[in-house]
Amino acid sequence: MIVRTLGDFHYLVPQAEHARQSAVIVAALESRWLGGSDRQVGVLRASRHHDDGWRLWDEAPRVREDGLPLPFDGIALEDHDAIWRRSIFGALDSLGPAEAAYIGRHSIALHKGSEEDELARFELVMALGRRSWRDCEDDEIRRRIEQGFSALFFGDAVSLIGVAGWSERLPFELRSEDGGRLTVEAWRDGDWQVRVAPWPFAVPALPQVSVDAVAIAVGEEPSAAARVRHHAGFRVRLPIDILPGEDS
Repeated sequence: MIVRTLGDFHYLVPQAEHARQSAVIVAALESRWLGGSDRQVGVLRASRHHDDGWRLWDEAPRVREDGLPLPFDGIALEDHDAIWRRSIFGALDSLGPAEAAYIGRHSIALHKGSEEDELARFELVMALGRRSWRDCEDDEIRRRIEQGFSALFFGDAVSLIGVAGWSERLPFELRSEDGGRLTVEAWRDGDWQVRVAPWPFAVPALPQVSVDAVAIAVGEEPSAAARVRHHAGFRVRLPIDILPGEDS
């Protein structure tokens, strides 16, 4: 769950809803940042479903002392691990090994465990890649995974900047199939606005990419978890604008 307080409301955004927005952002990228035509659909599907492992958590959230659900970046390491495993193996069952490999690589970037855990997840990601591209050497498999992951990671972070309200200006590296690289920066500019420079998208302007949230009025925090469970919250659509930055 993404939890953001702004003005008189707490806005609760399920991870799966944020992932839907991430996929819309990734789909707008120039095609060279999505890999070869045989892999673009897999990158987009992985972006759309990279947080599916959070569904059970978000439907019955644990709460902090004030009654609001624990945010995604405030839960225990072992819970993160279980959630990521659901995302990875759920993708393997429903989408395929390439999508599961991209999501697994994403988990390595975000979920820092022990050295042994990092190695085990890297080996899992490579095993999934070998199932996807059986005729490729490991160096090529890793390159393909890194290329697809870079697009997924970018879309995920741009969405979080807009939805969660991250304030730091962050750099990202996009990779093309021919080895090209582009460093892109993204930052929040206004309550629901993100700037991106240089502009990596295939269109000169993105349409507003909204997300649905449950709004809990300040002072009504103890009712938040029950309202989320029973879908009884005040639902709002948060309009996120993604615009070119000054360097674009």
